[in-house]
Amino acid sequence: MPKSRYYKILGLPSYSTEKEVKKQYRILVMKYHPDRNSDPKAQELFIRITEAYDIIQDNSYTPKAVPQSNKTTSDKKKEREERMNKARERYKQQEINEKLDNIRFFHALTNGKKWKRLKIISIVCSIIALLLILDHFLPHHTTEDELSSYSTNVAKSGSGTLIGAIYTKNGDIHFINDLDYALFGETRYIDVESSWIFHNPIYVIGKQKTRINYYTLSFTVYNATYLLIFIFLLPLFTLWYKRMNILFTVLFYMSYYGVTGLSILFLMLGNRFVHLLTIGFY
Repeated sequence: MPKSRYYKILGLPSYSTEKEVKKQYRILVMKYHPDRNSDPKAQELFIRITEAYDIIQDNSYTPKAVPQSNKTTSDKKKEREERMNKARERYKQQEINEKLDNIRFFHALTNGKKWKRLKIISIVCSIIALLLILDHFLPHHTTEDELSSYSTNVAKSGSGTLIGAIYTKNGDIHFINDLDYALFGETRYIDVESSWIFHNPIYVIGKQKTRINYYTLSFTVYNATYLLIFIFLLPLFTLWYKRMNILFTVLFYMSYYGVTGLSILFLMLGNRFVHLLTIGFY
């Protein structure tokens, strides 16, 4: 039988990769394994699937002529039992190989250079998270600035509130809920109330002649403090979790690449980091 026929038994084209063959084999044997499916037809399929997989994996395989069979019913039954036992053994060996691969992969993640780097990443990100917590409770400070231009309708919040933007002489941009003309109608001088450590803006203070108005800001690091704390603590949680399962693998790569990248952007861009994540202005 040509080798392409065995690909068809697995439901795959003959040009399928080794990875695709292994994946399809795992799916089919889980479906037709005798311990999961008692249908006699399923058992026969289980044997054929396992044999087809073995032949596809055998690079030295050459098609052979099928001999005429004069076997008795007893011989056929015995042969079928032998084929079933071989198929079961092949499946068990496959499970053992997969477990060994998982152990080797887990060992490589938790004992190599990446694991050491993750420890450093977790320390740095934990410090950032701690500073964000402190920044949320320490006293605020204000700096003077001057409006240069504005836009009254640049975005919309989840509640449907219109959000405007003001641009300042210091080169900053602030997004304000329900921006009205009172802010720049009487004076262009403003104060910006910011956090103590990261200097993340919290309010814009309009210094009109007769009153002082506080304008709430959107798309700021300060507003996203708790979310950022959660993200920056993920590497530390990953170190603590350290279990040989899919969740750990996902957490590891999220922390190693995702959180690391976000922390670099956060330290480089400051408040514009949130602008980048939310509405893509920068």
